[in-house]
Amino acid sequence: MQEQAEKLSEKFFIGLFWFNKDYTEIHETVDIKSFDENDIRQGNSITSDSNHSDYIPIPTYLPRGRVMLIGGQLVMYVGLRCPDSAIDMILKYMGLLKYKDKIIIHRDAHWDMKKEE
Repeated sequence: MQEQAEKLSEKFFIGLFWFNKDYTEIHETVDIKSFDENDIRQGNSITSDSNHSDYIPIPTYLPRGRVMLIGGQLVMYVGLRCPDSAIDMILKYMGLLKYKDKIIIHRDAHWDMKKEE
């Protein structure tokens, strides 16, 4: 019973993130929100209230992405050049590795590193 209660109280996170230039480290995370298994089962949606452009002090040229919960489905946006190892790193950081096979991952050049300003 206690094990089941601990499992139900397990927290996961969504939010915005940036990688360093070579995708080997997480440069920054912002607008992080927590959720739990109940949010997934109930089909809840939890997203960041902001966009990457709202955080001007963070270099806008760095590769970036976001993780959201939409209708109980985990969705991640990353760049076309984002390696699987970087995806695993952010999933681990957000506590989402157990959902790796269930998360929808969208890749688009929009999220890739831009020319330095």
